[in-house]
Amino acid sequence: MRHLPFWLALRLEMWSLRRSVYPIASERRWGRWLGVCLLVAALLPVAASAGLALALRWLPPPFTAIMLQERQAAAEAGREYPVEYRWVDWEYISRHVPVAVVAAEDQRFAQHAGFDANAISAAVRDRVFGVRERGASTISQQVAKNLFLWPERSLLRKGMEAWFTVLIETLWSK
Repeated sequence: MRHLPFWLALRLEMWSLRRSVYPIASERRWGRWLGVCLLVAALLPVAASAGLALALRWLPPPFTAIMLQERQAAAEAGREYPVEYRWVDWEYISRHVPVAVVAAEDQRFAQHAGFDANAISAAVRDRVFGVRERGASTISQQVAKNLFLWPERSLLRKGMEAWFTVLIETLWSK
């Protein structure tokens, strides 16, 4: 220690004294560090998905999850999958198209915030009584699934679909 500057030698001495007298403080630092790492690991996917959804409010998506899955399936089958995709701005689409899409897919689009409680309860009721199986997805839910997720039916996908639906309804305009 005699070749170190005085302030550094004093700092090292204080550090070693503190570790010997207060070993629990060192353990608390590790616990705090681990807690911060876990918090960052939990919040990183949330922030990344919110950032992606926010960016897609203004930017046209270069591809969708469904397009990627179809291309993968075609590659595994040994065939080509040409993508015929061209983004068209609103001003170049007939004003009747959005109305027709909403009328065909989600009549209560303007009244709900991404989840149609009436349609969900009717679908659950029909499933319980075995009448018929039908969907209750809104346009926002369908966009979330097709743009970000995969088509498989599972609780994990439905949970992620709900998260992306909340993001879409919060960050995008109707």
